[in-house]
Amino acid sequence: MHQEKARTVVSVEGLVKVFGDQRALDGVDLLLSEGVVTALIGENGSGKSTLIKCLTGVYTPDGRDQLNWMNGADARSCVVVHQDVGLIPGLTVAENFGIGIGFSRGIFGRIAWRRHNRRVAELLAAAGVDVEPTQKIDDLSVAQKTTVAIARALASADDAVRLVILDEPTAALPSGQRFEVLATVRRLAAQGIAVLYVSHHLDEIVEIADRVVILKAGAVAHSIDNTADLDADKLLTLMSGQLQNHDANVASLSEAVVLEVDALTTSLLDGVSFSLHKGEIVGLAGPLDSGGGDVCRALAGLLDYSGELRVDGVPLRALSIKDSIRRGIYLVPSDRRKEGIIADLTVAENLSIAAMRRSFILAPLSKSRLKAAVAETMELLDIRPRDPDRKLGMLSGGNQQKVVLARSLEQRPVILILENPTQGVDPGARLQIRHHIRQAAAAGVSILVSDSDEAEVFAIADRVLHIENGLVVSGTSALS
Repeated sequence: MHQEKARTVVSVEGLVKVFGDQRALDGVDLLLSEGVVTALIGENGSGKSTLIKCLTGVYTPDGRDQLNWMNGADARSCVVVHQDVGLIPGLTVAENFGIGIGFSRGIFGRIAWRRHNRRVAELLAAAGVDVEPTQKIDDLSVAQKTTVAIARALASADDAVRLVILDEPTAALPSGQRFEVLATVRRLAAQGIAVLYVSHHLDEIVEIADRVVILKAGAVAHSIDNTADLDADKLLTLMSGQLQNHDANVASLSEAVVLEVDALTTSLLDGVSFSLHKGEIVGLAGPLDSGGGDVCRALAGLLDYSGELRVDGVPLRALSIKDSIRRGIYLVPSDRRKEGIIADLTVAENLSIAAMRRSFILAPLSKSRLKAAVAETMELLDIRPRDPDRKLGMLSGGNQQKVVLARSLEQRPVILILENPTQGVDPGARLQIRHHIRQAAAAGVSILVSDSDEAEVFAIADRVLHIENGLVVSGTSALS
């Protein structure tokens, strides 16, 4: 729909939101219109989540008449789909819908399953989702789960849906599955629904957005109504002032082999073999659940396996994470909030865990030295804000990931294993994290990266192994 002909659904004017001494939103202007896909982008901590919570009524703006619903729309006609889509595994699609919108009932109040399944099938078809109501959630692809969540959100609204907010809907999706979600977004806009689309994947923004709004430090830095000439590099420069480096990572490969993996077998792997040299970054690419994660988890001592592992020529039996750590193998897990950070501790406390562990082994570490070490790490990895006493759970995803990476590097690893190291972080932070990974490799750390986003693997790795159906099917140099 042409923007000039589109009716406004919600108008945001000078929106302010303050938490203590932090001005999270500072005079934000935003117009969301029928049939228009508005992309909201910005670095982690720029205010995107706070703005969404203001739109959905979770937060109340600090000023009057700053958020105005128009043309018959109101907060009840707005639905949100988050990165964590909130579907319950083990249940069918229809059962998940029933929990959200209620079940069709028959005689004596029993669930009328045939009628309920027909109703869900109609709701799925209306949203353009090609999934059967009787399919188990566990059997769906990640993209299908996302589109099902969108369809369920549309069905659960109290009023006719006028605005759909999609908050990082493709963050966990392999690049090959994102087209399904983008197709659903286009259908929503074609039906006259306003869409606010939040994503760190700038190529998606270029493809899908009619309008782009860039937030910086809680304010609108750029509002772009003509997206015809946009590309990902321009967006990245406007957003963070950085340019994407498209050059391959060229490392002077050492002849020393640090890790040998021979016939590694798990429930997903069928005899995977490869080697990792000193200072080399090897990427594991492939479809979701192809086995890259199993390689990482087996090496970290978190997964039962058969086969042989050797570190510096000496056999390793990784029966537990302690076995792997003793040999200098450290894992940066994919789910940082559940496995990588202690959200209720401060940044300093999270960073100090590694330093204190090393001090027990080497020499006592005074409070002043510990404080200085934390400050140096925060400066080196550009962890923002520079407040070591802030709870880590309050930081943006990109800054949380930097803390997890810094803590692992502080342990002086021989082998560093990274699962989806840049997932859910903004493009500027992504470039910084890649830089720190390469610096670690240049210092002699051997690094294994597993990521379902093949483009991201090639952006980081010196050599990429493609895993499909539990087997290494090919190996590719990043230079090619």
